[in-house]
Amino acid sequence: FKLKREFSLSTAESFFRHIKGILVNHGARRVEIAGSARRKKEIVSNLNIVCEVENPDKFKRSLKKDTGIIKFVSRGDHVEFFYGDCEIPIKLLVVPKDYFGSALLFSTGPKNFSNYLISKGKDYGYKTFPPGYLWIKGEEKEIFNILGMQYIPPEVRERWKEYLDTKELLSNLNIKGDLHVHTNYSDGISTIYDVVSFARDMGYKYIGISDHTKDLKVVNGLNEKRLMNERLEVRKLQSKFPEIKILFGAEVNIRQDGSLDIEESALRELDFVIASIHYGFYLDRETNTKRMIKAIRNPYVSIIGHPTGRKIGERERMNMRYDLIFKEAEKTGTIIEVNATNDRLDIDSNMAYNLRNRDILFSIGSDAHFAPQLHSLSNFGVFILRRALVSENKVINTFNLNHLLEVLSRKRRNLNKDNG
Repeated sequence: FKLKREFSLSTAESFFRHIKGILVNHGARRVEIAGSARRKKEIVSNLNIVCEVENPDKFKRSLKKDTGIIKFVSRGDHVEFFYGDCEIPIKLLVVPKDYFGSALLFSTGPKNFSNYLISKGKDYGYKTFPPGYLWIKGEEKEIFNILGMQYIPPEVRERWKEYLDTKELLSNLNIKGDLHVHTNYSDGISTIYDVVSFARDMGYKYIGISDHTKDLKVVNGLNEKRLMNERLEVRKLQSKFPEIKILFGAEVNIRQDGSLDIEESALRELDFVIASIHYGFYLDRETNTKRMIKAIRNPYVSIIGHPTGRKIGERERMNMRYDLIFKEAEKTGTIIEVNATNDRLDIDSNMAYNLRNRDILFSIGSDAHFAPQLHSLSNFGVFILRRALVSENKVINTFNLNHLLEVLSRKRRNLNKDNG
């Protein structure tokens, strides 16, 4: 079951929901995702599933007869197969009720964490059994307690030692808003009203409108005049939503020479500016680095959107000197986005982890083009920073409105001081 392709976490989770229904139809009583997908890794290559059944042999015989099953292989408690035209290999562990928690714990991994649990188990007199797991009765959290450990969330088990030292993780409960949202003014589906209404119902305190600008004609990007017309609509709409502050910005394009596609006179009228690269991904390393640094130095640029430009399964990250880029962001106070779109997840948790102790702030952006996509911020973006052990005080989505506005305007205030 070798696989060369990589899949986004969203794709894996979506396929899991489909497979779960099939497994239940064949007699499974409980089905949970495991492996790297349960650890919320941004890119996965297979789908690990733990399945509780009453009669394993009967269940496997029934499953094998399913017309959607391809390349069914059964080895003891393990079953591997493909399903339908999906290219994600499925690795299924079939267990009785009493050992479901243990199976879920060890199937989640990673291996170095599982090995540590095994060493702890041996200290308590437990032995390993095929496939090298501690078979301890109880739910997963109970097993942590049995082994004398505090519960460690799946998404931080790759960095569990550092998590135990900090015990501080970003929480969805403290997210107050989202700044990267598109509407039908450019290539979004929802109206500004629908976006704001949806955000208000989510409990957000603020929402940022940031449509594409004029260089992206293929997505109906806004020129300066249309941008100011949208600004006027946002200001008028605010009176209908006293519970939530509507911030007006734009996602402007970073051209190949590092300039932006909107005039400075219009940028001055925005509450914030997200600057992103949308074309020219394959320029040489030096050129891409210079264009990004030039954009970061622009005093009106608040946030760099999807900084590496990668698209999972489609495009690798751009060839740039990221050390120099993040050094410049730190120097200028430019915020780095964690783009939560399911095929971007950019920056990833490894890059965020390496930046967590730098003087750099992060903004999680849903990059929603349809109001319900606002949920991607909490479904994916928050987990990227949890995996990276980034503290809440580094994430501007947790800031109250006054603090947020102060941070977003910091660069242009410094410009005014210099000019004064």
